[in-house]
Amino acid sequence: MLYIRPGTHALTLLQLLSVAGEFPVRALSILGSQRTLQELVHRLEDRHTIEVSWSGKQYCARLLSISGKRGPMRNIRLHKSALPILDELHPAALDYYLSAFRNHTFSGKRGEIARNHRVAETLAMMLASGIAMQPYLLPQLQTTRIE
Repeated sequence: MLYIRPGTHALTLLQLLSVAGEFPVRALSILGSQRTLQELVHRLEDRHTIEVSWSGKQYCARLLSISGKRGPMRNIRLHKSALPILDELHPAALDYYLSAFRNHTFSGKRGEIARNHRVAETLAMMLASGIAMQPYLLPQLQTTRIE
């Protein structure tokens, strides 16, 4: 059984992937120990019973999937069976993820992958430094005129 608790690497990866969509394997050192995170990522590729500590709900799912061949274009992504867990992060997290990443469909073009990697690395640095980077936590923008 896998527990998702505040302060764990699993929660950090889940928060990051809910905003970035995909994360380069080569940049795991931004989030902490490269070796520890690689072992965690490979463990999270298997099907687990996952318990979210703040709600007590349990899910049976694969949390992550790795795509791409060995090299700089290798990605870590959320597995489709883990999408319901995004609702546990925040009620708007799943809607944001599905709208931002075309209903969990990613492009295979090298340019788009490279851009997504740069964005993900920037978001990881923000997360590591304590800067809030989840757009679904921000208040809605005002679109009407103030009178």
